[in-house]
Amino acid sequence: MTAMNVESRQRVGIISDMLTPNRPHITLPEAEVAVRYIPMEGVSGDYYDLLPLHEEKMGLAVGDVCGKGIGAAFLTASLCANLRAQAQMESMTSGELLARLNRLVYRDTPLHQFVTISYGVWDVGAHTFTYSNAGHPPVLHYQAETGRVRKLDVGGIVLGVCEEMEYPTESVSLEEGDALVLYTDGITEASNSDDEVYGVERLGEVVAEYGEEQSEGLAAAIMDSASQFACQGWQDDVTLMVVKRATA
Repeated sequence: MTAMNVESRQRVGIISDMLTPNRPHITLPEAEVAVRYIPMEGVSGDYYDLLPLHEEKMGLAVGDVCGKGIGAAFLTASLCANLRAQAQMESMTSGELLARLNRLVYRDTPLHQFVTISYGVWDVGAHTFTYSNAGHPPVLHYQAETGRVRKLDVGGIVLGVCEEMEYPTESVSLEEGDALVLYTDGITEASNSDDEVYGVERLGEVVAEYGEEQSEGLAAAIMDSASQFACQGWQDDVTLMVVKRATA
């Protein structure tokens, strides 16, 4: 093995460690967290994070960088580092954080690259999720009282296309038994032998059917459904995060 190959593998290992935080075991008071992460090339353009913040709050992020391989992974690592730094600023809303990340991505990356991301803050004391979305598949909010699933899609366009963009923010209440499902398009764009895609609607139906399960059970049901649909296997990186407010 050449020195260049060794160095390349070392870089892949470092980036992979950055992009797969050893945090699925993190617990929030009154909440359960489950994560699934399947990279296609050892290191991927998908990104997730759970960020412990101040005053019993947790930042939840799932993102996807356009492209695959080392180039996409380096951009994802930069996004990861910047998000972790910016999220600690108490006065910044989710939308303001995405606007700042957008400027950084626009200035520091090639024109052909962009990022999609959903980011929000779970406030344990207030029982709310305050979020914004940058061109990413919508977070799904399972509402335990009604059994319905709502798409949380407030936000703006992908990061890195225009330097100055605004990202509106929305806050939703989380009642006992409610769940949030964050994911990348590796799930919703998985296709079957007829070239049909799995889609957000089908995902929402599974969330509605299995929403009463604990977070691990709901995550398992989603992955089983999507993998059975994609009979030829996953075609893209896959990331799934399920966060559920526990019942008393």
